[in-house]
Amino acid sequence: MGEVLSKAGFLILISVLGYALKKFRVLQAEDYRPLSRIVMNLTLPCAAITAFSDGYRPEPLLYFAVLFGFLGNIAMLAAGYVLARKKSKKEKAFYMMNTSGYNIGAFTMPFVQSFLSPFCMVAACMFDVGNAIMCTGGSYALLSSTLLQEGKQRGRVASFFKKLFSSVSFDAYLLLLVLSLLSLQIPAPVLEITRKIGDSNGFVAMLAVGVMFEFPKELSRLGQAASIVLTRIVGAAVFALFFYFCLPLPLEIRQAMCIVCFAPISVMSMIYSEKITGDGALASLTGSLSILLSLPVILGLVLLL
Repeated sequence: MGEVLSKAGFLILISVLGYALKKFRVLQAEDYRPLSRIVMNLTLPCAAITAFSDGYRPEPLLYFAVLFGFLGNIAMLAAGYVLARKKSKKEKAFYMMNTSGYNIGAFTMPFVQSFLSPFCMVAACMFDVGNAIMCTGGSYALLSSTLLQEGKQRGRVASFFKKLFSSVSFDAYLLLLVLSLLSLQIPAPVLEITRKIGDSNGFVAMLAVGVMFEFPKELSRLGQAASIVLTRIVGAAVFALFFYFCLPLPLEIRQAMCIVCFAPISVMSMIYSEKITGDGALASLTGSLSILLSLPVILGLVLLL
């Protein structure tokens, strides 16, 4: 218990450090973007390579995590539509974009990496494959072609696949899946490098979270953000109970899925939300509130599991 609390305290301390560096103007609020890019394009892929090497085992049921990562996004898009059913089309799209999408790589993965087994991290990566299909453009493409009806269909489809396969993390996941299915081993010198870089994933990711976080200031709009975030939490609780008690999956897969479904709003969802409404302030407020509520829930689950 003491070791778990010590590791959790260290991750929180890193986030506090990032927030303090922003407040003392050592870093700027916009610096979370390059930090997030470092995570998604370097430290997370390296951590995933190491986890697959250490923890992958041929478990066919593992691929259900990909399906549930995808279906979880679809279900929460529907929840967002119901929540905003009496609002304008742009408001509906904003709610749908923010009720769906999971920030797994830059927020949840450090906790999985620090507290659970390498196989749990493999399961989290698999869930993130399904999640990435929607987060990197799938949700926006769906909303654009139906609710918002923007642009040409061909352009939207091409843009979606371009965004999806330009994600280094997504490409790394797919490559690792292929190598695992073919029983091919990654050379030891490569693993030595990825292990050292991947070990810094938790630090860089939680520093980015601290820089991105902002305490709610616009109390008049807090209700909108709170309704979205509480819907996410309720949805995550339903998913977690279903995953843990109803699915005939190995315990480690169920543990990982319980934690990742409480991940806060993804950075890409926030960016697309700003594009939909031009309201970056509300997107930032919703994202910060999501982090504030997700953190204690994930810590509680880590202690419980």
